[in-house]
Amino acid sequence: MLKQRNAALKARQPAAVVSAWDIDLVRLGTSIHEARALYVEQLAPVASDIAKRLLGLQLSLSYRSGWSRDLSLGEALRASWIHDQDTGVTQVGPQRAEITFRLDGAPVKDRISRGQQKLLASSLLMAQLSLFPNDAQIRPTLLLDDPAAELDSERLLGLIREVMEQSVQLVVTSLSTNFSAFGLPGRRYVISAGAVEQLG
Repeated sequence: MLKQRNAALKARQPAAVVSAWDIDLVRLGTSIHEARALYVEQLAPVASDIAKRLLGLQLSLSYRSGWSRDLSLGEALRASWIHDQDTGVTQVGPQRAEITFRLDGAPVKDRISRGQQKLLASSLLMAQLSLFPNDAQIRPTLLLDDPAAELDSERLLGLIREVMEQSVQLVVTSLSTNFSAFGLPGRRYVISAGAVEQLG
């Protein structure tokens, strides 16, 4: 619906043609928004607990729907009509939604190092894994790319503890062939000159 609505806007179609897509866009967009809001509500406290352990800082998540909280999506689409016409793009809707992150009340972008970025991303990922249904027919696979990079030994140990709490299939890359921080690997591979070789 969004793609078709935007195409109609770019083609400078009249309001009656553009708004023909609004009913389905409102129905599905509202449903997507509600599902996202519920997920972030469930994710936020779990991620905050993990981030506190990994970073020592208070993480807060805030979900914004992509339109004014004072309006329904249908009302927001109608209010944005002139702007949509001018730009040729739908300016409100679930495609404009975003999650903002704060650490100890400050926006993440203002106060985070590369190592902290890694731990923040890990906190969010671990929180998502914690919410993964226990009765699911599939088991998640967690890929960790060189976990020791940019982390001191204390932070690395904290990350290892969090990872070991997860019920996942774990794939770890490392510059060292003897990296065993997560226990004895079931299989080991080395990449050399573009070729993958299994180690004994």
